[in-house]
Amino acid sequence: MINYKNELENQLSELKNLEKKAANRLKSFKGLENGNIRVSKSNGSIQYHFRKEGEEKEHYIPKYEMSKIKMLVQRDYDEKVHRELKHMIRRLEKFNKVYDVGLIEQLYIKLPDGRKKLVDPIKPSREMIIDEWYKNHPGGRNTYEIKHEFLTMKDETVRSKSEKMIADYLLTEGIPYVCEPRVILKDGSSAYPDFAALNLMKNKTIYIEHLGLVEKEDYATRNFFKIMDYEEVGIVLGDNLVITMETKDRPLDMKILKKKIQDFLH
Repeated sequence: MINYKNELENQLSELKNLEKKAANRLKSFKGLENGNIRVSKSNGSIQYHFRKEGEEKEHYIPKYEMSKIKMLVQRDYDEKVHRELKHMIRRLEKFNKVYDVGLIEQLYIKLPDGRKKLVDPIKPSREMIIDEWYKNHPGGRNTYEIKHEFLTMKDETVRSKSEKMIADYLLTEGIPYVCEPRVILKDGSSAYPDFAALNLMKNKTIYIEHLGLVEKEDYATRNFFKIMDYEEVGIVLGDNLVITMETKDRPLDMKILKKKIQDFLH
């Protein structure tokens, strides 16, 4: 179950910014007489009428006073927007105080062991989801010789310093991952992405390929074909496939890596 807490907080922040903007716009109408404007149509022509606050009779506003008409209509709109934004903010603030999708999972987690082993939870716990994912996504499937070994914080052997950096960052972020899982391609052959990782919020597998020699034309071409092969089996760049890159002179950019991990795996 996706936790929308961050999205709701971002929405609340956006509404508050709009409310401030609307409030500031209303300040520009200070000194403009209060009242209601009515729009009508006569012989196909639009007419504007204004009734001052406290008066029963309205009067016609001629079109040569269009600047005044515009200000009155704009103020009416801005006042309605401001009122509605304040209502929305109050409702969302109230909802956010009690919204916690994690409570459902906690009802199971907090059960005593004697009860827990007898209960089939309505929603799998985080640990259940991770365990099932690891069963379905075993790593270390690539038997191709490793020429240069780099040891990760999980004591895994990877093929480059950059792959070690990626693995260690996934670990520090608490993201379940495996190195070099097997992917069956459309023609029945196998491919081994550098990593598969689990987006726990969406229960979605994300594959990560690091391209370390993109300055070499034949290497880049092979990997373009690999990306095409991935797409044929549903592993699509920008959806569930993340690419990181470097050259001899331009090493892996950790800022870009962190941004991609944040966007795809949090």
